[in-house]
Order: sequence, then structure tokens, then C-alpha cells
Amino acid sequence: MLEHQIKGMVMPTFNIANVNALGTDVVIVIVDNFFEKRPSQEQAEILGEFQKRALAAGFKGEVVPIWDGGGGSIRFMVPKKLVPFFSEINQRWIADNFNKKLSW
Repeated sequence: MLEHQIKGMVMPTFNIANVNALGTDVVIVIVDNFFEKRPSQEQAEILGEFQKRALAAGFKGEVVPIWDGGGGSIRFMVPKKLVPFFSEINQRWIADNFNKKLSW
């Protein structure tokens, strides 16, 4: 997470990718590695906040989280139909596609 200041306020800023994955618009956000260990209710609350902020910022699609799975792997929480697309994401893809920012 990056942070910047506007008139003395610290605001969270996240690098995101807004892409079409297998015919589905998604807003991909990198979350911390502890995301998958959080209770499912907390995960849902986090994703709900990202979804609300992404829509307010004009980004289309469902917010999906990805995180570092260790050993160069990427972990993710996506609908089953998107697993093939997300299984192909690597560090190079992230570097090439995470070119938008979401701030609040």
C-alpha cells in the first residue's frame, strides 16, 4: 500500500489492474499476505470496502484480491470460472498491468 497526503490527511493508495478476464471485468488489488488467514467475514468487509471505493472512482468490475503466496507464486480469491486466468498471473504480468491507482 502506498500513502500520500492531501491537505494534511494521509490517504491509502493502492496500485490496481482493471482488466477483462475471460469476459468478466475485474478490479485486481494486491492485499497483504495475511488476508487469507483473516476470518471470512473480515475478508468480505475488506473486499466490500474496495468494491465501494472502486465503483466510486469509476472502475468497472468485481474486486478480486491477489497476494504473494511465497516462492514466486501468486494466491487469489476469485470465482471458479476465473481460476484459469488468475493461475497464469506472474510477477511480469503484475508489472505490466498494475498501472492504475485507487485512493481514498
